[in-house]
Amino acid sequence: MYDSFENPAQRAFIPDTTRQYASNFFIPNFSSDFYIAGNAQQGVKTRLFSSYYNSANLKTGENAFNRIRLNFNSYALMFKVFASENGDQEVGAFYNVKGDARALATDETLAIFNGFNNFTGNSYSNVLNDNFRYQLYHQIGFTYREQVSKHFAFGLKLSALSGIVYRETNITQSSITFDRTAGTETAILSLEGESRTSAADNKSNFQKYGPTFLNPGAAISVGTMITDGLGYKWQINLKDLGFIYWNKASKTGVFGGTSTIEGF
Repeated sequence: MYDSFENPAQRAFIPDTTRQYASNFFIPNFSSDFYIAGNAQQGVKTRLFSSYYNSANLKTGENAFNRIRLNFNSYALMFKVFASENGDQEVGAFYNVKGDARALATDETLAIFNGFNNFTGNSYSNVLNDNFRYQLYHQIGFTYREQVSKHFAFGLKLSALSGIVYRETNITQSSITFDRTAGTETAILSLEGESRTSAADNKSNFQKYGPTFLNPGAAISVGTMITDGLGYKWQINLKDLGFIYWNKASKTGVFGGTSTIEGF
């Protein structure tokens, strides 16, 4: 069932062998994935799955970026109906919460977590100019699938969206200076940039986090499944093409400051 809601051309029922109705009975079904590409990949893997942080691949002073992606999807309600006796049509309704995060982080940003080891100089400029954003939103809608012929199936997913939170931070100026004196071992970090965030300070908790019209949106998914002469199944999906209109209370601003990291 989960796959049939994510890929609307995917069959959820098998004719003559399954019941007419299917549901998850409000038992959450969820998935998550994490992806990182760049020199930091080895360091993150050792930190997550081993007892140390291997930062040997990280370069300093070369403006090398790492691409980071995180996705989360949780279905609280899935309900489907076998709409025709011959199994040619399926209709479903769903409610889920979905989130994603994207980041561009420099090697130096991730090397900081390993102390002085990757830094040969005492002062660096604009090596921490990162960008990251994340969003979380409700998704409510329905799906329709039809087995047009023996070799071709078509699926459609329409959904209304309600934004929960959005934030984007872009660091445009940065510097870091190290003091390696024994007993001191500090780092002075300065950051400047821009930030955008959804904000609803004068709203109730339900208005902020519930499925309301405060941050409305819509999305569509279209899928096809083709079975070739050898029995292989091919899927093509256009998934969650849509938008969210974040409310006028959302805030855009600039930030800047300097902090001293003791015991670096």
